[in-house]
Amino acid sequence: MSTFRGARASYADGGIFDDNLACSACEKRFGPADEYGVKFRRAALSWGMPFDIRHETLAFPTFDANAGLLHSFAMNVLFRASLSDRPEHRRTDCKVIEAEARYALERGISTIHAGRQVAVIVTRGDLGGMVSAPHLKGGEHPLHLIQLPHLTFLVAASDRGLDPNWSGLTLQLGEQVTFWRRRRPESFELGHAKEMFNLLGDRVDRMFRAVRNGRKKV
Repeated sequence: MSTFRGARASYADGGIFDDNLACSACEKRFGPADEYGVKFRRAALSWGMPFDIRHETLAFPTFDANAGLLHSFAMNVLFRASLSDRPEHRRTDCKVIEAEARYALERGISTIHAGRQVAVIVTRGDLGGMVSAPHLKGGEHPLHLIQLPHLTFLVAASDRGLDPNWSGLTLQLGEQVTFWRRRRPESFELGHAKEMFNLLGDRVDRMFRAVRNGRKKV
């Protein structure tokens, strides 16, 4: 679903790719962080990684995870979205983040050294499977919201950092990773989806009914 140049929805049998984004040699530089991001997601959903409970609730587990690789994974997602010519990513354009990510990739280090605050959320329920193009959320502490299947990153968009409420959940170099593990998203994360559904009317409902009834086109 997209609101770029008018609301529209279509079936996607595969992923959305940008073949002109990076050569194979450059893609290899993204590999370690990409692979770790996938590994972390699976472990966080299944408790498949050593952890302890420091905040007296399973909603904020602390995993024995690599904060540096997770930070690079989030920043690299924003970097590629910012470089992409696809219409889904027209709202992602941040030269500062591009520079930080490029510097780290060229030197084989983590983007966490630049000091940008990043926090992680894992969402277990059905709505957690929602995916959207990275987009900017304004306010006193603006942030880039990255929504991947059951894995969300909040990336500070200014020197003000993330809201102080996230201070205990920001990724720290050399430290274990504490994140928010919950059942459903908050309302501020659903704003773009709500906008699209309102503009599309019952189009998406009809598409899902067609799939359930064994037809694809409506």
